[in-house]
Amino acid sequence: MGAKRKYPLWPGPKDDEVPYDTEHFKRWLVNGEGVTISTANSYVSSIRTAFSVLFADNDATFKNLRNAFLSRNLLNPETRIARLEDEYDRLEAYLWAVDEFGDVTLDEFNSNRRYNQKKPAPKDMWVTAFQAYLRYIRWRIDICKEGFGMRVSVEGNKGLFLDMPLSRQYRSYLKHLGTGYARNSVDVYYNKLKRIYNLLFRRSLRTNVIPFIESYIERGIDISPLCEKLKNLIEQEIEVHRFEDLSLDDLTRGKQAFQQYCDFLKDYTKNPGKYPKEEYEIPLPD
Repeated sequence: MGAKRKYPLWPGPKDDEVPYDTEHFKRWLVNGEGVTISTANSYVSSIRTAFSVLFADNDATFKNLRNAFLSRNLLNPETRIARLEDEYDRLEAYLWAVDEFGDVTLDEFNSNRRYNQKKPAPKDMWVTAFQAYLRYIRWRIDICKEGFGMRVSVEGNKGLFLDMPLSRQYRSYLKHLGTGYARNSVDVYYNKLKRIYNLLFRRSLRTNVIPFIESYIERGIDISPLCEKLKNLIEQEIEVHRFEDLSLDDLTRGKQAFQQYCDFLKDYTKNPGKYPKEEYEIPLPD
C-alpha cells in the first residue's frame, strides 16, 4: 500500500464510464474510507442513478474528467493541474445541483411511476456518494500535484476531508481499547483526528503525509519520530492558534485522538493480524 508502488489504471476506464475510474474509486472507499464493499457499490449506484435522473444523457462531465487525467503527454504540469482543478470545480457544482434539486426531480420522477407507487427519495445517499467521489478525485489530484512538487490544497468542508490510513482498523482499536469506546465516542475521536490532519498537518507541511505513514507501516519502520514531529505541530498551534477554523477543543481533543492513532499504528505494525484485513488493495493511479 506504499506510495511508491505503481498500478495500471483499472482495466482501462471507458470514455462513458460513470463515474470515471469506478473500480479504483470502490477500492479507495473500502481501504481509505473504511466502508464495506456493499456500501462502495451502493455509492457507485447512487452516483449513476443521480446522474441519469438529474442530468442530460449527453452530459460529458466524467468523460472530460477522464481526458483531464489522461492528457499528461499534451500539457505542461501547471496547465494539466489547472485543467484538473477546473473539472473538480465542475464536480462541486454537480454536488450542489444534486443537493439542491434532488428531491424535486425525484418527486417528478416518482409521480410517473406505474400505479403511482413512490420510491423513497435517496437524495441523502446521492449527496453522500458525490461527496465521497469528490474526496477521491481530490486525493488523485493531490497525488499529481505532489508528483510535480506543487502545494496540495486543503478543503474546509468536512464532507470533503481526506481520510486517514487504516481507518477501519483504528476504529476497531478504539472499540477494543480498555473497556472499549462506544460508537459515538469513536466517531468523535475520528472526526477530531481528520480535522487535525486536513486543517493542520496538510496546511503546515504543505503536503499529504499519508504516503509517509503508509510507507512506514509497509516497511515496518518505527513511526515514533514522525508521530512526535506531528504532535509538536499540534502543540505549536495550540500556543499560536493561527487557523481560526480549528477551535481549541479541536486541537486539544485532536491531540489526544492523534496520540491514540500513533499508539494504534505502533501496535498495528507489530500485530497486524489482530485487526480487520483490507478487503481491497488500494491501486494508486498512474
